[in-house]
Amino acid sequence: MGTLRHYRHRTLGERLKTYSEVMELRATGKTVKEIAESLGISRRDVSYWFRVNKPSRTVYAPDLTPRLELAYLVGAYLGDGRTAGEQDKKVRFNLADPAFAETLNNLVAKVIGAQMKSVALEEGFYSVSYDCAALYDFLQQPLERQMSVIDSFPTMFLRGFFDAEGYASPRLDHVDKEFQGVTVGAVNTNPDYLGKAQAILASLGIRSRFKTTHLAGEPMKIRGKTFVRKYDVRHLVITRANDVQQFNTMVGFAIPRKREKLEDMAEILDSMTRWEGYDWFVGHYELRDGRWIKKTNQKSKIFSGK
Repeated sequence: MGTLRHYRHRTLGERLKTYSEVMELRATGKTVKEIAESLGISRRDVSYWFRVNKPSRTVYAPDLTPRLELAYLVGAYLGDGRTAGEQDKKVRFNLADPAFAETLNNLVAKVIGAQMKSVALEEGFYSVSYDCAALYDFLQQPLERQMSVIDSFPTMFLRGFFDAEGYASPRLDHVDKEFQGVTVGAVNTNPDYLGKAQAILASLGIRSRFKTTHLAGEPMKIRGKTFVRKYDVRHLVITRANDVQQFNTMVGFAIPRKREKLEDMAEILDSMTRWEGYDWFVGHYELRDGRWIKKTNQKSKIFSGK
């Protein structure tokens, strides 16, 4: 077997500078080998630049200064983002919700200034994938290096994080047929991410607490498949009615199915008795694979039919 070639990633600035030097030496008549030896780079890179006559197939220079779109993207990435690794610097999301995939697909393309791709369906998940080294490097930074973006637009960061990792569920008493409340939560294995989210919620006057549902080494079933957890699975949960209402007003969800369910349940808390709320909810939602899903052909607003 041959020796595995180590990939040396260059930043955008380094790549532009080296490309310029290669082109200057080329203009003097030097060969690929001579240029590679002179600059201390591989002949493969020099040959590539000779062939395509530009620094890279895709050279993006995204605006990574604090702004709404980037704050949402950071939150979503901490929840559902993936990276292909050092070799190709791709930023990827594999998502179960097609609407969330479309949102992120449009957002990543906008942030890096690329033409929007089509969302791909891969093994039952909706895949968003863009090759952008600058955005990859930014998102791979430790949390403390992203604080300028997060703290500039904290509610947008929370919305991205909760869209990726969050849920809104009713607390139902099926014996007495009571709607007892709402739990809004976000689940993650990284305590730093959850801690930052809790701190921002507190700054907005929203109380929350932690709970652990699965310890490291325990099996956990996700969408019909069982996995053994490598880390503790922790939830950041909001349960008091006033705090749920505050979350709905100040943060909320961007994903339509999550947003509509939370808005319906917030209206139940505000306008119905426990028994009325129970009857309305179970009449408009059904339990599928452990999740309450709105039935088809149901009106979106509670009082729209009255």
